[in-house]
Amino acid sequence: MWKLLNIISSVTGRNSNDMVGKLPQRKGGSRAALNDGRKVLMVLFDNYYPQDLRVRKEIKTLLREGFRIYLIARNKGDQPKVERRGGLEIFRVSLPFEGREGRIYGIMYYLVLRHAALLQILKLRLKGVKFDLTHVHDLPSALSSLIMSKLLRKPVVVDFHEDWPELVLLYERYRKSKISKTLIRVLYKILKLEEFLILKWADGIIVVSEEFKNLLVRRGRNRPIAVVHNTVDLEEMKQIEARINVPEDMINSDRRKLVYVGGVTPNRALDVVVKGLSMIPEEKRPVLYVVGDGQSRPSLERITEELGLGKWVKFTGWLPFEEAMGYVKGSDICLLPLRDYPEAHIAFPNKLQQYMYFSKPIAAANVRSLRRIISQCGCGFLYSPEDPEDFASKYMNNLDKLKEMGEKGAYFVRNVLNWRVSSENLLRLYGNILLGSP
Repeated sequence: MWKLLNIISSVTGRNSNDMVGKLPQRKGGSRAALNDGRKVLMVLFDNYYPQDLRVRKEIKTLLREGFRIYLIARNKGDQPKVERRGGLEIFRVSLPFEGREGRIYGIMYYLVLRHAALLQILKLRLKGVKFDLTHVHDLPSALSSLIMSKLLRKPVVVDFHEDWPELVLLYERYRKSKISKTLIRVLYKILKLEEFLILKWADGIIVVSEEFKNLLVRRGRNRPIAVVHNTVDLEEMKQIEARINVPEDMINSDRRKLVYVGGVTPNRALDVVVKGLSMIPEEKRPVLYVVGDGQSRPSLERITEELGLGKWVKFTGWLPFEEAMGYVKGSDICLLPLRDYPEAHIAFPNKLQQYMYFSKPIAAANVRSLRRIISQCGCGFLYSPEDPEDFASKYMNNLDKLKEMGEKGAYFVRNVLNWRVSSENLLRLYGNILLGSP
C-alpha cells in the first residue's frame, strides 16, 4: 500500500455484536441454512494471496463452514492465473506494469487499474460463475466492485483493513513537492467520496476494531458493521511454532533483544524508538532487530549511524513469515510503534497477537485501540507515540515486569480473544445478509 502511495507522489464503546445480530441456526444448532451451497465472490486487489493473512483466515473459516469461494486477486507475477484449492478457486489478474514503480504506473493505478475488479466480476459472470454474495477487501477497489455486484443484484460486504483516506493524508506530511501534495489531496477527496458512497450502499461492513466501527458510525453508517479483529489462528500458529528456529546471533547474544516485524514506513515511527535507544544507558540498552523493509529504511539507517548505534540496530529486510516469527520467538520485548494520527487510533495490527502468542511483552505507542487491548490484558507498556525520551523512560521502568506481561498476553490470546472468537462476527454478518435474520 505504501509503495503505491509512493508511486503516485512521484508524479508530483458499543459491543461488536450490537450491529450484526445473531447467526441464524437450524433446529439442533446446525448452520446448514446459511452455508448449504452458498457461493462467495471475494475481491482482493491491494495485496496478494495467500500472502494476506487476514484474507487467508477468512477464507479458511468460510471453507470450513461449507462455503465455496471464488477469489479475484492480483498476480504477483509468478503465480498461476487460475488455481483450485478444494472449495477455493482463485482467478489472478495481471495488471499492466505490475510491480513497477514510476509516474505512469501511479497514474494508471489510481485512475483506472484499481477499478479493474469491476470488469473481472463481469467476466466471471459471463463465463457462468454464479455467486450469492460479493466480499471485497479494502477501499481502493471497493466502489467499482460494489457497483458491478449491485447491477448483478448481489449483496456486497466491504472489508476495511485500513482507513485509507487518513493514510493518504498522513503521507502528505512527507512530501516536499507542491505537485505531490496536490495530487495526494485530490486522491484523499476521491477516496472520501468513495467511502461515503460505500457506507450508504454496502449491505455489510467489516472493520478490524471497535474504534474503527465507532468512527464509521460517526461518518454516517447506520447499517450492519461487524468487528473482526486481526487475531491469530491458534491451530496455524501452533504448527508454525513447531517449525521455526531462533536465529543464531540472537541465541549467542547476552543482550536483551527488542524486535519489530513489519513495514518500515512513515506511519510506523521507528525513528522514535531508535532515538529512544540512544537515551538508555549501554548496560541496559537492548539490541533492536528491524525485521522488514520499506521506504523509511534509508532514513532510519541514517539516524542509526548519526547516533552511533550501528551495533545496536540490525536490519534484516523482508523475511518469510516463519523466519520473521523466529525473531519474535527469540526476543525479550516486541514493538508496536505508530505515529499519532487518526488511523493509528483504530488500528489492530496482526503483529499484536503474534507477539502475544509467543508470550512476549509489548512496547506499544499509546493510541486508543492498542491502549484498550494492552490495558485490558496487561501484556505490555505504553509510551507517547512520538516522544523518544518517554520510550526510554517507560522501557527502563518496566524491565522487572516483562515476564509477567508476556504471560498475561499469552493467556489472553489462548483463552479470551483469538480467531475462533473473532470469526464468529464474520459468520453472523453473513447470516444477517444471506438469510435476513433480525
